[in-house]
Amino acid sequence: MKNNIPRFYSYSVFVALSFAFVPIFVLFMHSRGLSYAEIGIVQAIYYALFFVFEVPTGVIADKLGRKNTLLLGMLLKVIALVVSLFSYSFLVFVLAEIFFSLSRSFSSGADSAFVYDSLALSQDTSQYLHVEGKIQTVLLMAHVVGGLLGALMATVSLEAVYFFAAVMAILGFFSALRLTEPQVSHHATSSISGYRQHLLSSLRDVWGNSKMIWLILYSTLIFILLRASIISFFQPLLISLSFPENTFSLIDAMLALGAAGFSWYAFRMEKHLGIKRILLLLPIFMIVTFVGIALTMSPLSLAFYLMSALVWGLHFPVFRNYLNAQIPQNNKRATILSVESLVSRGGFSILLIPLGYSLEFLGVPQTLLFMSGFGILAMIVLLGFRRRAFGED
Repeated sequence: MKNNIPRFYSYSVFVALSFAFVPIFVLFMHSRGLSYAEIGIVQAIYYALFFVFEVPTGVIADKLGRKNTLLLGMLLKVIALVVSLFSYSFLVFVLAEIFFSLSRSFSSGADSAFVYDSLALSQDTSQYLHVEGKIQTVLLMAHVVGGLLGALMATVSLEAVYFFAAVMAILGFFSALRLTEPQVSHHATSSISGYRQHLLSSLRDVWGNSKMIWLILYSTLIFILLRASIISFFQPLLISLSFPENTFSLIDAMLALGAAGFSWYAFRMEKHLGIKRILLLLPIFMIVTFVGIALTMSPLSLAFYLMSALVWGLHFPVFRNYLNAQIPQNNKRATILSVESLVSRGGFSILLIPLGYSLEFLGVPQTLLFMSGFGILAMIVLLGFRRRAFGED
């Protein structure tokens, strides 16, 4: 069990490299004939499918083991990338997104639960934030390498980047085979009623914990703002500013490098600033990012992305550490973490289609200002509910 964390670092490298296609996926779909509106619909389908897949796969991770679901997730990722390589129509891209969504659903929740449970069996959960920060740094540094390699491969063809990502997903599958399943009383069963009871019990745990509900809603806001910045706006912004195609992955790699630095020191920043200040600052930084880019709309706009890099690096390790501490039972951890992931991605899926049409017909600056207004309104509402959720006077 003591080798699980070092081996998970290795697994994380291949996971990150298998995402090398992300900085150019809009370019890739655009080159295959899809409009921004159609790309927005495709991505909305990807996130909407989490409503179908996310929690059931979390239950599977709790029942059949985290390692098995991580393996299945990587296998589905390979299939998704291969289908993408042969996609030349909207419907085939939708098929690829179904496999991508399944893949992400199997790994989401199971990865964090695997790490936390491995530390719990070693009676060392106090190190979770430190370890999660290192894992995120490994992921982001590998993301940097993938971005640099992707920039080189994009000079040859965009297809080469997808092929590289598929090879990395295959290596990730074999890397996951080396992990040791942490035994936390999964109570494996083939009974449908057993799965349903586990799911309902987990949902009751969430519903009965007002602090956990607030944290999930907060995470949804940060996820929406961060994904809009990195996924929805980044490539259309570079296209509108006439950046060369082979610079997309390079710029994305530089942002990931900045995020890696913040992630590495996440535990120190949390200790110095405190969880309350960090939770307050992250949405503010994202709103400033949107407004700053909208008002400048020049190469200088990329400087504002440094704020989103800070949020990118800090949010996951700090938030997951805080949320994990609210989960009383290890054998429900993956399911509850999947609930958080489902709500976050479901919220983003609702906005993706209007974002796609807004980018298509209104342009990048107006859509950025719309998202900043949404962020301000959502933050005000969340702050209003915080006092009641945390029982503060």
